[in-house]
This record gives sequence, structure tokens and C-alpha cells, in this order.
Amino acid sequence: MKFWESNHQSVQEGDMQFIALYKFYYQDLYAYGVSLGFNIEDVKDAIQEVYLKLYFNERLCIDEKKIKFYLLRSVRNQLIDWERTKKDTSSIEEEERSFKLSVSVEESFISDEEDLLLKKRVNRILDLLTDHQREIVYLHFIEEMPYEEIAVMLDMKIQTVRGQVFKAMEKLRKLDSKDYFLFLYNTCSVFKSLYRIVKDNSFDIIYVQHLNVLPVIVLVNIIFKKDVIVHLHVVYADTIVHWLVNLLLRSSYIKKIIGVSNYALQQLDEKNKTKSMVLYNPVCFLNKLNFCDKYQIAIIGDVIYNKGHHILLEALSKSSIQYTHHVIGNIVDYQYHNELQSKYGTVNSIYTGMIHNVTEYLSKNKIGMVVIPSVTSETFSLSMVEAWSIGIPTIATNNFGMKELVDTFLPEYASYLLFKLGSANDLCAKMKELLGDDKLYHELSNRLYSVVKDSFSDKNYMESLCKIIRDI
Repeated sequence: MKFWESNHQSVQEGDMQFIALYKFYYQDLYAYGVSLGFNIEDVKDAIQEVYLKLYFNERLCIDEKKIKFYLLRSVRNQLIDWERTKKDTSSIEEEERSFKLSVSVEESFISDEEDLLLKKRVNRILDLLTDHQREIVYLHFIEEMPYEEIAVMLDMKIQTVRGQVFKAMEKLRKLDSKDYFLFLYNTCSVFKSLYRIVKDNSFDIIYVQHLNVLPVIVLVNIIFKKDVIVHLHVVYADTIVHWLVNLLLRSSYIKKIIGVSNYALQQLDEKNKTKSMVLYNPVCFLNKLNFCDKYQIAIIGDVIYNKGHHILLEALSKSSIQYTHHVIGNIVDYQYHNELQSKYGTVNSIYTGMIHNVTEYLSKNKIGMVVIPSVTSETFSLSMVEAWSIGIPTIATNNFGMKELVDTFLPEYASYLLFKLGSANDLCAKMKELLGDDKLYHELSNRLYSVVKDSFSDKNYMESLCKIIRDI
């Protein structure tokens, strides 16, 4: 039996499943092959070859979560093998292939002159990256592959892959943030893609997760008039953006606005609040940790000022206890990171980079506490609930979405779990109090675990979401 088939399928049903698999990944494989610098016909042949091998290999067993990785790697290897054969050589230097990540805009939406300006502008930005950086950025951000899989595909160390992403992002951050050409291109590109998808398929509801595409959704829906559900994750501080978001959300086709917290929904005007509701994000329900090392403290978030790393480090430096400080996230602001290293170099810190499975890392390293010291608004703290899911206590800023979670589900423990915004002294005192009281610590750990089981399960989330859809 082939891996895409089930025990109860007929041969014909299995073949239909395979065709669906082929169609689902074809465009991704084609775009990646062309971007590698190979000609179009070779790319098409390589895709066909990979799928034929896949179809006739009875013994092949692939994890469903790894199918895309398997196909991308197979197409890449097939193309390189053919190139080696043509050149009659056993190896091809990476420098011989130039990863061609570029853009184009269809004439039906903008004029040829604008098309040329857009392509030149965007391609000039992409040219700032090396071939390796372009390919890694493509795989990570467009194909959404984790660093580990990219490392295997490109035969590189994981840390090297992470380093290349950091360097690429540093180059791109130096560009002017008010890039109107890019804004125009992105708007046109999203409009075209969405228009084709809705036109070519039968949908009853459009579900919007990212509000940066909301203007395009509203425009497309003038044509197709589909019901829309919007998921609100972000609080918009800018007055103009805040006004624009509310204006767009008033569309009669937007039937429901789901907020990740009441804190997220507070920005809505009165009319939009009437069609809004809170639906907290779910987390995987795992086994509770039997043992935690209270000297292991973690902060989950990229190294930027807003995440409040300096507050936790200041608190740790004031403590008489020698903690190990785990930073789970990318170093985004290197200047800020260097300042932290210079000022708090005596604190034993471990920087992990981005971790695909946070709870697994917390469990494996027996983390005793997670701290969320954010100094700017967070609508919902996923890191807080992920820690709760395995019974790890958290201490967070007494504000934003973190305060809402504690006040809603654990009000009796608020005095232990929340500290004054920006106060390292208060954080240090709360850590000492909670970590120094074994009875309180274990009581709280058990309570946190039961809260996630009762209120943050995938099952509860999906039941609530399905009810929303049925009601529409």
C-alpha cells in the first residue's frame, strides 16, 4: 500500500488521492526548480520523474508532515543529477547555480511602465542577498520549511542556516521602510492571487488570519460577495490605521470578527463590537512535567526591546541565586543584544534561535519558570499558555493580553503571576516568592495544567469555530 492511501480505499480512490497530491504541490515545485536556475522544460521533467518514482515505489514511507520537504529535495536532487550527467562531472560547485528569486506583475492590472519599475525595484532588493541567502529565505519564509529541514536539503549545519537568515534580514532591514513601490506590488500581487483562487474554486466563506490583506479581501469581495470571518490578532496604535481597520471591518460581508482576546477587541468601534467574540488560541495538550529545575528560567520571544529582555536580565542580576537564562527566539536587534551582553554578561545565558517545538524544548531542559516581561502590547501570550500546558508557572507583565489570561483563568493567583510593568525589582521579588515556596509552586503547576486541559484544547477551539461557521 502506498503512503497516501488508506486501508479502506479502492485503487481508483487511491489514484485520485495521488492526483490531488500532485496538483497541490506542483506550483511550489515548479517555482522552486525555476528559481534554482534550471530551464523550464527540465524542471517540468524533473517534477514528473519525482512523482513517477513516488507512485511506483511501494515501499516508500513518508511522514505526512514531511511530504513537501521530500518533494522539494527530490526535485532539487533530480535536477542537479541531470546537470552532472550533462557536464560529465561528479560534482557541481554551488557557485555555478544562481538562485533566481524574482518577481513579475501581469499587465492586466498595471501598465508596462509600472510593471518594469516594480520589477526593477523589487529585484534590486533581492539582489542584495547572496544566492545561498535567497534560496534559504525562499525555503524558510515562502515554503515555510524549518531550519532543520533546510539544513538537510542544502547539506549545511543548522546554525549556518540560521546565520544566513539573520544576515539576509539585516540587509533587508537597512532599506527604507516606506517602500511605496513594494506596497503597490504586494497589493496587486495579493489581489491577483486571491481573485484567481476565489474565481476558480467554490467557497462559501473566506477566513482572514492576517489583517494586512484585509483591504484586498474587501476589494475582491465587491465582485464575489462571499461571507467573511476575520481573526484579529493585533492592536493598532496608529490612529489612521485604527480608523481604516474599523472602516473595512464594517463591510456587510464580514459576518464575524474573532479576537484572540478581549484586549484585541477593545480597538473596535461600537458597530464592529456587535459582531465580535473572543476565541482563545489553542495549544497541544501534553504530559505534565514530573520534575522542573527551578534554576532554569526561560523567556520566549525574539531579542528586541519590546519583549523586555532587559527587565528579566536586570532581575536575574539582582538575585543572589545563579540562574540559567534560556532565550528562545531569534536575535533580531543586534545592537540591543550587544547592549544586553555588555551590561549583563555575568548572567549565564543560552540563546537557542527559533525553536520549532517550544514545549518540547521547555520539557527537555526541565525549565522551571517562563517569564513574559513585554513592555508593549501583546494581544495573546502563546508562550504563557504553552508553558501552562506542561505545568510550568509563568510570571508576566501586569498588562495587555497576559493580564487578561491570568485574570480570566487564574484570578486567585494574580498576585504571584503578574508583576508591575517595567519593574525588574518587582519581577525579582515575585520570582523569589514563587520559586521559594515548594507547596505554592506545585499547587500552581497542577492548576495551570488543568486550565489548559479545560479551556485551551484543540477540540474546544474547533468546536467553537465550527459553531461560528454554522451560525453564519
